[in-house]
Amino acid sequence: MQPLTRMTLELPTELIEATERAIAQGKVTSLDELIARALKRELSALSQTSLSSSQSDDDPIWELGTNPVVCDVTDASENLDRYLYNSL
Repeated sequence: MQPLTRMTLELPTELIEATERAIAQGKVTSLDELIARALKRELSALSQTSLSSSQSDDDPIWELGTNPVVCDVTDASENLDRYLYNSL
C-alpha cells in the first residue's frame, strides 16, 4: 500500500453532493477514491499535453500544413514530375 498524506480540501457543495450520490449508487467507494482517480486522470492528461507540446517544439514535421502555400497551380499532384523536374 502506498503511503498516504492527510489534507484538507474546500470543494463546492454540489460536487460533494454529487459524490455522495455516486457513493450511494456504488459507483465509487469514497470521496478519497474519487479524488485520487480524478487526480491520476488529470495528471496523465497534463503529461500527454506537455509531451505533445515538447514534440511540436522540437520537430518541424508537427507544423507541416499549418502554413500552406497558395498559388495558381490546380493540378500539382497530377503533374508532379513536370513541376519538379520540368519533364513528364
